[in-house]
Amino acid sequence: MRVAFNKPNEELPLYCDSIGYHWPQPPIQRSNGYYAYHWLQTETGTGIVTINHQRMVLGPKQGVLFRPRIAHDYHPKDGHNWQTAFLSFNGTLCDQLADFLNLKDFIYIDRVSPELASFISESFNDFNSSNVAAMLDQSVELYKFMVLLRQNKLLKNRHYQDQLIAMPIISYISKHYAETISNEQLAKITKYSITY
Repeated sequence: MRVAFNKPNEELPLYCDSIGYHWPQPPIQRSNGYYAYHWLQTETGTGIVTINHQRMVLGPKQGVLFRPRIAHDYHPKDGHNWQTAFLSFNGTLCDQLADFLNLKDFIYIDRVSPELASFISESFNDFNSSNVAAMLDQSVELYKFMVLLRQNKLLKNRHYQDQLIAMPIISYISKHYAETISNEQLAKITKYSITY
């Protein structure tokens, strides 16, 4: 599935350029990069990504975020099928959020969190409308995506046990942030004591 958007008539903090998942990824070569921020993650198969003469393998549950206009190319490894999910976006807040992520030319994530891995497929329908109200909601969703990238980056170097506790809590809070959340609820989610 794929949906492509044009740049909105008015400036927005964040807007979606294109989004897709279960995409049979063909080879792509962009000597001048892409004009928007571009996230690419592997669903199945394996791809080879080259950025600034750095070559990396992009396997299942791995992803890369490209800064705009950074030369890159990617293709399926050994000609096999490579299925990807992608999200490209831009807006007036993108550069500040890129600083928040400490984004240089790209960020490579070797273990995408479950929340980040499912973001595109779960949010896909939210990006099917181009009216002004929907685009403002989309801006909020894109901000959430950037926060998930940041959380994924912060958690990637933590101990495995920390991830077993932190990721379910982060997921629960992101889904129930408008409700009152107690330590008792979080303890039930993690199966650890409140004190722990």
